[in-house]
Amino acid sequence: MSTSTLSEQMAQIEQAIASLEGQRATLGDDVVAATVAALRQQLADLAPPEPVQQRKLVTVLFAEIAEFAQLMSQMDVEDANQVLQAVWEQVDAVIVAHHGRIDKHIGAAVMALWGSEVAREDDPVQAVRAALALQKMVATIDLNPTISLTIGINTGFAMLGKIGADYTAMGDTVNTASRVQHVAVPGTILIAQHTYRHVAQWFTLRAQ
Repeated sequence: MSTSTLSEQMAQIEQAIASLEGQRATLGDDVVAATVAALRQQLADLAPPEPVQQRKLVTVLFAEIAEFAQLMSQMDVEDANQVLQAVWEQVDAVIVAHHGRIDKHIGAAVMALWGSEVAREDDPVQAVRAALALQKMVATIDLNPTISLTIGINTGFAMLGKIGADYTAMGDTVNTASRVQHVAVPGTILIAQHTYRHVAQWFTLRAQ
């Protein structure tokens, strides 16, 4: 069954439930309650299963617009939001083009994952290539004042599961990637030791 067909069926059932709820006075509470219960069970049967928690090897990338608060203070709020949206659209496109998955946007930062869905041997390499492409892309944005990114990358095992409504990665690997990003120099890419081991033969690197 295709995703669109499933969505249509679920929408029809939800409409039927809403219609029945509006006819309680006519049909009676007992009839409506029994029918709605059956329809809700159909919805539950159609709903995709909740993703289970699993431990996987992932590469995590954090990228943040450097000195974002200062940058936004020089712009109108509406203009600042439009700039932010435009930047994230381009950032997201670069990450996806390098086989990454956008995990979340957190204000002026984005978190992306490699290996959370489909694991590839070159996930760390693709993450670094994405980071290089991001820095190159941001340098072409015509904005005054100019913007730059701080980027941090780490590779390791993380627990994948739901936090609220979001399916995300959790654990030390994610926390380390975030810390690495926060100490990166604007316009550069800082990678943790675990990622270095996977990508050293592919790139020219220097210690920080």
